[in-house]
Amino acid sequence: MKKSNFPTLQIIANVVKTYGKTTITVVGHPDPGGTAIERANLANQRAEAVRNMLMVMGVPPILIMNSGDPNSSYLDGRVEMVITPITSG
Repeated sequence: MKKSNFPTLQIIANVVKTYGKTTITVVGHPDPGGTAIERANLANQRAEAVRNMLMVMGVPPILIMNSGDPNSSYLDGRVEMVITPITSG
């Protein structure tokens, strides 16, 4: 993970810690090369690395889900975060 992304990640972690009414889904994407298994492993590792950083920053693990998307059309190694409000009901 790039150091330049830490400030943004810290902001997201602080909001989730402060309000606690959201969940974060972290989705890792692969690079274009390699086998299907290698792309899946890489995508999962990227998502897990971001999840671990969020936990180090104090976000409760129960609020963070992660997965890799080896079949993604994004083959540039990005990691996306989907922030979803927790609705009572």
